[in-house]
Amino acid sequence: MKINRRLYFIPLLVNVIAVMMAFRMIPEKQVAAVCAGAMFLIFPSIILFFEAKQKRPTSLTCISIYLFFLAFALPMLGTRLWFWGQDFSTLHIWGLPAQKFHSFSNFGFFGIALAIYLENLFEKFRPKRD
Repeated sequence: MKINRRLYFIPLLVNVIAVMMAFRMIPEKQVAAVCAGAMFLIFPSIILFFEAKQKRPTSLTCISIYLFFLAFALPMLGTRLWFWGQDFSTLHIWGLPAQKFHSFSNFGFFGIALAIYLENLFEKFRPKRD
């Protein structure tokens, strides 16, 4: 059974909502940030699971998620855990101030959505097989 990639926008949207809720509901900002970091690994992993089930582990969507994990999500979560108790604004990730790095990570997350959109577009124009 083929899964419509447009459904992949659901975990991304739920991810954003869940992160916003975490920061509103968890009074300790450092704990909320680690929960948010975990969510940025968990929700895209749902997409990876369904892509693997469809035997598409090297799709543009998967590659964008792997890159997001390696370049942004894991380094940021790791830094927050490694330097627990320190003010995030004093930290550096990949040589950038942590707050600047966090801003760049938004583009990485947007890159996942863009990859999903592009693959949906490519699918529309791909010749049908009988």
